Amino acid sequence: MALDAGTGKLRWYFQTVHHDLWDYDPPAQPVLVNVRRAGREIPAVALVTKTGFVFVFNRLTGQPLFPIEERPVSQSRIPGEASWPTQPFPVKPPPLARTAITPDDITTVTPESRKYCFEHFASMLPGKLFDPWRLTLTLEVPGTLGGANWHGASFDPSSGYLFVNVSELGSVGFLKAQPAGSPEAYEWGSPWGSYARFWDDKHYPCQQPPWGTLNAVDLNTGNLAWKVPLGVVDELEAKGVPQTGIYSLGGSLVTAGGLVFIAGTADHRFRAFDSHTGNELWVTKLESNGHANPITYWGEKTKRQFVVIAVSPGGRFNADTSAPTVLAAYALFPKGQLSPAQARLETQPRTIAAGPGSLPPPITPPRAAPSQPVPFSHRTHASAGIKCNDCHRPSEDGEQLSIPDLAQCVTCHGAATKTSSEIQKLAAMARDQQSVSWVRVYQLPSFVSFSHQQHLSARIDCGVCHGAVATEDILRQDKDISMVACTNCHKLRNASTNCGACHNIGY
Repeated sequence: MALDAGTGKLRWYFQTVHHDLWDYDPPAQPVLVNVRRAGREIPAVALVTKTGFVFVFNRLTGQPLFPIEERPVSQSRIPGEASWPTQPFPVKPPPLARTAITPDDITTVTPESRKYCFEHFASMLPGKLFDPWRLTLTLEVPGTLGGANWHGASFDPSSGYLFVNVSELGSVGFLKAQPAGSPEAYEWGSPWGSYARFWDDKHYPCQQPPWGTLNAVDLNTGNLAWKVPLGVVDELEAKGVPQTGIYSLGGSLVTAGGLVFIAGTADHRFRAFDSHTGNELWVTKLESNGHANPITYWGEKTKRQFVVIAVSPGGRFNADTSAPTVLAAYALFPKGQLSPAQARLETQPRTIAAGPGSLPPPITPPRAAPSQPVPFSHRTHASAGIKCNDCHRPSEDGEQLSIPDLAQCVTCHGAATKTSSEIQKLAAMARDQQSVSWVRVYQLPSFVSFSHQQHLSARIDCGVCHGAVATEDILRQDKDISMVACTNCHKLRNASTNCGACHNIGY
């Protein structure tokens, strides 16, 4: 659902599952994305789900960006229960996880696993999505930990790819009638306890691999760009059964340099993939499972990029409780050593796709003006003929413009120090060698490189980014300076939209 943050009113909503009998609540946080259609960008929101479906909506209107069909599904056979006759199925993107398992799909990774799975679960087959629980053993595909889960997805705005890791793990159980007068007529369970899984006694899933995958979904087309197994089972690899994939509970991180980092898998591994091809570029062994989403940051002192993952013992997919709890941090390739992704970047600079441009829009509703330590009117100074660069002078390298210091203010005002209480206050502070803690109105994050000199040389008026400052007594942020606003302005002027123009994307 979408709520108006200013009023709390409901803007739109969509129900991804009708009458949820399967624990198919959408646990993943939605991802805000921009989707390109017919040469224009649409503000969208993508939701990944336990069913393996990906829902994509216009985030302003709630309109699906790909058709969603209401299809008939199996109905409940429990006396007194009426399940919903249809469920929503996105036509695109395709399901990222299996939605059915038949006897032909039963595992062959080892004879022992195949024997166990047939002996215990054959009566449930075939199993499929949205099959209501019965009074006999039933298979739910995907299961409560199958499909995409709490970890959500990551998005690369330059390619339009959404990266989603999914687990291929069904759930099994049945409904058992309770004695008359019980609070509930039926109770859900299984011979293996609550939340039993479709796996053998070694926790190998009972269907053929892959048991976990990493997927790249092109949200501009709705097609699957690539799909690769994610994770290994060391014992099976030693027996000559590689690339099985394995279930996971941690999400991914995509970088501007074309890398997808992910831990999450139940194999104690941390990996990096090529975001364009899905090729595994790097893997390392962790102390335990990294059931978290990685972060990356630029070291101000070291001038190197780091990637960090939280690692801890225990959890749903890890019986080991003796491993240490750590923050595992890695620095990317040292200076002079290129990764495959960076080598490609050097020869094929990645840019934001071309399209119609626009000036930075006003912020609506207007933001509140910060309280400054000394009142200052830009309108009064502009009326006196003072230009922006009279007070905001360039830094030594010419890239940035400064906020005036006290000495500059007092020198300019001179005799006015006797007629204005505020100027007298500034003069007294200057004599005492104090400074004014002005509240900066426009603040860019540290990972953004912005050159005032380049914009002034291109004859970009200050008001394009800062609004009608010359008419304001109290300064507030009037214009949107987000990445979308900046790239749209660059498109309007046929300026570079290369990622490296505004971001240091080296290693």
